[in-house]
Amino acid sequence: MVGIIGAPHGTNGAMRVRIVSDFPERLASLTHISIGEDPQRRRLRSLRGASPTAILEVSGISSRNEAALYRGMPLYMDIRDAKPLDEGEYYWHQLIDMTVVNPAGETLGVLTSILQTGANDVYIVTQPDGTELLLPAIKDVILDIDQPNRRIVAKPLEYL
Repeated sequence: MVGIIGAPHGTNGAMRVRIVSDFPERLASLTHISIGEDPQRRRLRSLRGASPTAILEVSGISSRNEAALYRGMPLYMDIRDAKPLDEGEYYWHQLIDMTVVNPAGETLGVLTSILQTGANDVYIVTQPDGTELLLPAIKDVILDIDQPNRRIVAKPLEYL
């Protein structure tokens, strides 16, 4: 997700968008985006402004009423347009729904969400009993991320 659509802007289908990307400068080079759960890629006609708020115009949305229908929806870019990451770095969507196990291989739960904090991300793991386990995304806790097998090995800190 690179943004969240806000209120319409003007009468010709433009929309305000709150940019949530870690790399907002890359949005200017995009030619297509997707809105919400609709897999259809739309041609990006215009993106004006800078982070955290911009004005977006896309093909197929040409009136204020049409733009209002998309308010609150997430804005996505194609992963092929994303910035390549360094070894050991992952996009959040690559980690969500991975099984989290302890070093002995016992299941701790499933990574269901990630909380961004100032110091480090925090992985929110839903345990089999439905409770949440919070794991700071630091080397002492997250020991291994095995993306091909969709598995994270974690050593919860004792105080958690």
